Amino acid sequence: MSKYANARTLVSIFNVLAWIAIAIGAIIIVMSLQQSDLLAGIVIAAPVILGGVIQLGIAQLIAAQIDTAENTTEMVKYLRVMAKLAESNGGSSTLPRGPSPSIVPREAPAAPRDPSDYAPGSAVLVYKGKTIMRETDGFGVDGQSFGSVGAAKVWIDAEELRPRRN
Repeated sequence: MSKYANARTLVSIFNVLAWIAIAIGAIIIVMSLQQSDLLAGIVIAAPVILGGVIQLGIAQLIAAQIDTAENTTEMVKYLRVMAKLAESNGGSSTLPRGPSPSIVPREAPAAPRDPSDYAPGSAVLVYKGKTIMRETDGFGVDGQSFGSVGAAKVWIDAEELRPRRN
């Protein structure tokens, strides 16, 4: 269940009120057509319709902000799991320490401590944004093969220092 359920409800109400304002503006224009006073109808209806459209836009911005907050929460949970996996495999983590509620799914198996215990083709750890994969003859990063996780880390460190080609 969302932590932002009340905010989503308010956004829904905001949307309904915006559409009601737009409908009222349209009704005013139709009524002014029947009375042959289109200019007066437009002068009255235009701000009502414009206000409804602006209200719809604001509601969409609020909904996007709520989505961003929920997605960020999920990303932080995922990154904490990845950091724990990296630490358990001798990697480093720059994520803050502290209590974290059960963020590892119950069905997740315990991570092997020795990188050589991983099956070929599986990710051993993420180091500085690069995934170190287990290969049949060692470890790999971005198509490069290494004899150990340490060698792969050294290559990743050196990769950061290489000049970028455009």
